[in-house]
Amino acid sequence: MEKSKEKPTENLMENSTEPTKPPDATRTTKSANAIKAENAFQEHGANLAKPEKQGDEQKEDKGVEQAPDSLVAELKELKENYENLRIVKDEMESLAKRQKAEFDNYRKRVQEEKIDLMKYGGEDFFKSFLSIMDAFEKALDLETENEQVLSFLKGFVILKKQIDELLLKQGVRSSSAVDDEFNPSFHKAIQFKEGDGEEDKIVEIFQKGYFFHDKVLREAMVKIAKKKEMEPNKEHKKKDN
Repeated sequence: MEKSKEKPTENLMENSTEPTKPPDATRTTKSANAIKAENAFQEHGANLAKPEKQGDEQKEDKGVEQAPDSLVAELKELKENYENLRIVKDEMESLAKRQKAEFDNYRKRVQEEKIDLMKYGGEDFFKSFLSIMDAFEKALDLETENEQVLSFLKGFVILKKQIDELLLKQGVRSSSAVDDEFNPSFHKAIQFKEGDGEEDKIVEIFQKGYFFHDKVLREAMVKIAKKKEMEPNKEHKKKDN
């Protein structure tokens, strides 16, 4: 019994004393070598890439410094085209400004003509109407003692006053009155009266003048005063005295 128990113990001891197999050294060495080779290849590749890049940069710099004649000619042509376009652009801008200024002037002129047309549109009508006003003036200057005629004249006075007010609203007004100073712009002297009074004063109106707004609708025909010229004999008498 004791022998049988000892056998398994011996077997265990024998098993335990057997040397364990070492790890696969070949595989480990191969992996390390592969890593070293890979690192060396990467370093070598980096060193090879650097000079190539530098060479490309040198080629580009050399190309910029020494551009071919075709590129220089193309650049020159582009510059000339740019200058021509700039000149055309300046001319178009100047033309546009002139056209705008001309249009503004045309618009202002049309506006002024429109205002003048509205303001002076009835000039011809009022000028022809003045003959009726002259007839009223002559009728009112009539001297009579006939009561029937006088009653008519009173009606004429009222009617003429209403017409004067209407014409004044439309811009028609008288341009002269007795004792006004003579103005050749809207007075026409057809007679002169010598006297000792002020010279160039209106002493009589033969035909009334009228303004239409700020325009002369008709000149007034008037008689103006002139200083009486002294006779030569009277001048000598004064000097002798």
